[in-house]
Amino acid sequence: MTDGDGVDRHVFLIFGEYRGDLWELSRKQHVWLMNTPANDVAARRVWDAGSEDDTPLRGVSTFVCDEATVAEVHEMLVTIAEHHDGWAVIHVRGMPMDGVTDEAVSDVLGFACSVQPEDGGFAVLRVDD
Repeated sequence: MTDGDGVDRHVFLIFGEYRGDLWELSRKQHVWLMNTPANDVAARRVWDAGSEDDTPLRGVSTFVCDEATVAEVHEMLVTIAEHHDGWAVIHVRGMPMDGVTDEAVSDVLGFACSVQPEDGGFAVLRVDD
């Protein structure tokens, strides 16, 4: 799903260290990275390269987290929903789907969602009523 500018309405939430091309990923989606030394360096590179074209649906943000837990995932999903109106899918990486349910996520966010397994984690899909 893309907006009129060809920007994906997908957001990535990454627990642990991201090992891919952050610049490339952040040009099409917004990426939330757990604060680690390696992630901080990668995020700084993106910010230093120029992020004047960042929007709520593309760019990089970091967050502080000591341990990936279901409660932390719920908290970050709320934060993402507040900052990124219009998202269609949140791809969560570095966190198993165990304990993350459709019902709990829908309750936390206040609207219907579906949680689906994906390689390296899971996806939270916004369900249109």
